[in-house]
Amino acid sequence: MKRISSLLATAGACAAVGTVFAMVGLILTEILLRNVFATSTFIVDEYVGYGVAASTFMAAAAALRDGKMIRITWLLDKLPAGSLAARLLDAVSALVALSVTGFAAAYFCRSVLRHLERGSTSDTVAQTPLWLPEAVVLLGLFLLGLQLLTILVGALSPRPARPDRPAAYLE
Repeated sequence: MKRISSLLATAGACAAVGTVFAMVGLILTEILLRNVFATSTFIVDEYVGYGVAASTFMAAAAALRDGKMIRITWLLDKLPAGSLAARLLDAVSALVALSVTGFAAAYFCRSVLRHLERGSTSDTVAQTPLWLPEAVVLLGLFLLGLQLLTILVGALSPRPARPDRPAAYLE
């Protein structure tokens, strides 16, 4: 499970990097078109917005895996490393985060299905099918949920690999 979730998190991070490069390319194209040809793509605002959401959610699992996610550790730092209390606190925090992620994923899943059913598109020149950007966010939430599940299983296992780092369950 650790290996698969780590591989998927890396794939998500690579997709996020590719999205950022695509956004930069689109912005540079827009600058060139406006300044040299006095025209526009008319889609930069919309697609950069989608790109920001996509890159944020697709990179979240890798950020959690690598210990880069913001985490409140003031209580965890006061407990002995690897102790039952520390592992239980880590498990409870992973379970709460997994619940919130699951709730958000359920919402996005319903929304994606509704947009697919209705054929909803954006109210812009591009008329982007709205299920596409929401499906990418849903995929990012799935990857994050998988990482949280890996942390939860690691915290509940008899001996974590490196109890000094909560994200070490993912290594």
